[in-house]
Amino acid sequence: MSYHQTIDEHKPTCIVHPLSASETRKPSVSFDLSNLPEKSTTTEPIVFTQDEADQDSSPIDISGQIVPDNILVALLDRDNEMKELVSRNKVFFSMLESHLHASWSDFQKLLFARREQVPDAEWIQDISEYLEHAPVLLEKFKELVGYEEYLFDSDSYEEDDEEWSRHGSYDESTFENVDITLIRNYPSKLTAFQESYPQFFINAKRCFTPPDGESQATFEEFEKLLFCSRRDIDDEEWEKRIYGMLDNWPNLLAQLKEIIAYEVDCEDGGIEEGS
Repeated sequence: MSYHQTIDEHKPTCIVHPLSASETRKPSVSFDLSNLPEKSTTTEPIVFTQDEADQDSSPIDISGQIVPDNILVALLDRDNEMKELVSRNKVFFSMLESHLHASWSDFQKLLFARREQVPDAEWIQDISEYLEHAPVLLEKFKELVGYEEYLFDSDSYEEDDEEWSRHGSYDESTFENVDITLIRNYPSKLTAFQESYPQFFINAKRCFTPPDGESQATFEEFEKLLFCSRRDIDDEEWEKRIYGMLDNWPNLLAQLKEIIAYEVDCEDGGIEEGS
């Protein structure tokens, strides 16, 4: 079936290429056009058939996939993609193994469980329980698997953070022997702390600004000290002041040690120039 439409109502899309030199040259031969009949003043509509219209406007095929509501992580083939993640992030998962010790074997079974056996919500909850005393490792894990906590559980997450900053639920002995001055070997990593670990700074700000306003140290002073270079303060004095400022919040100190342990372990032992 065909339809009629005037050229004024529908202009087919076209690509206009610039004329070549030969195309713009004036013809060297003239013709006598006096014997031609006069041009009709009536404009006839130009007719397009359906087939011609289809040729001018080919449809674009855009394929997509609807993600079911029960998928909460960025792993459609979760168990197999999880194995690939582990192989590509050996340093991180070695830290998890060191932290979990005897529980590592059971944790691995959970890690590679099929979605049909352990749904995403239950999977994340169980992993969170394994890593409840290592919140930085848990935060990194969720980042790796693409779990956006603020989308799925924002209310309870904020409540947990507030409770954590007031009382703490950290196993401080896990990172007791971490040398915090080692992070100063990598100034670029230290500078990126706020972007890489925003939750730590949220916790720190809550600790340094309590409701009663009794804290003598301020959050701004802590930030300034943390990012201070060796040219301004040597390692011994820097470490002493950091410990002094976090003396009332051992859970915050333990979290800082965990971050530093992770960042330092990711290096091969080299030290940045200018550190």
